Amino acid sequence: MFGDNPIYTTQPIASAASPAASDNFSHSYLQAVLVRVSGAATLEKVRTYLVTHAAWPHLVASGGGVVLNTGSICSFWAFQDLAAYCATKGAVMMLTKCLALDGAEAGIRANAVCPGDTETPNIIKYYDSFDDPAGARRRAERAYPLDRFARPSEVAAGFVFLASDAAAFITGSHLMVDGGRTSGAWYPQPI
Repeated sequence: MFGDNPIYTTQPIASAASPAASDNFSHSYLQAVLVRVSGAATLEKVRTYLVTHAAWPHLVASGGGVVLNTGSICSFWAFQDLAAYCATKGAVMMLTKCLALDGAEAGIRANAVCPGDTETPNIIKYYDSFDDPAGARRRAERAYPLDRFARPSEVAAGFVFLASDAAAFITGSHLMVDGGRTSGAWYPQPI
């Protein structure tokens, strides 16, 4: 918590529907959302929905708070072979916007942090799976104008900022923590 406001983060991700209206939480509604948004739905894919659903009454009862979702550069860009992931990340962004509208009168803000590649064990494992791990990683890093992947602490700083009073008038928005990757066309010099 920051001060008197509860803060909920749904990290690491998923998709779903707005919890503001209690009738949105029927089993059939959840099932329909899963089928439409995430054909390969698993419990992991619905974490955002489930956590927000559980937290929402507490946020309302406490007079407000903050919901922080985890988006991605894939919330905005399509990537080959990542259709399900990109679709669910896009859904996270729309959910965030809907939560911001639904929660405004109750003093609830909702935002998302959208990182690019981040130095996590999963990313390291992913690039280690290539025939030339160092080369694959270097090519990926070069796609970022800042010429590297994010550090976990840099992504965490985005969450801390959005949870703070410094972001008190920010809701329904996203913070790109992507080293400039989604800023536009970037053509790095050859290695």
